[in-house]
Parts: sequence; structure tokens; C-alpha cells
Amino acid sequence: MLSGFFISTQTGSLPLLKFVALFISYVWGLFFENFV
Repeated sequence: MLSGFFISTQTGSLPLLKFVALFISYVWGLFFENFV
């Protein structure tokens, strides 16, 4: 699943922006798992 996201970011028109969005989503998910 993560590899699929990685491939998507590498082949996307805005790979850096997609990577940042994915990173934020990942950190946001960790935040909820730890505090909710």
C-alpha cells in the first residue's frame, strides 16, 4: 500500500507536493492513534 503511494508520488505531475500531502496525512494519522 505504501509502495503504491510512493509510486504515485514519483509518477505524479507534482511529486513533491503529493509527498508532502502524504507525509502530513501519515503524521496526522499517528496523532489520532496516539491521542484518541
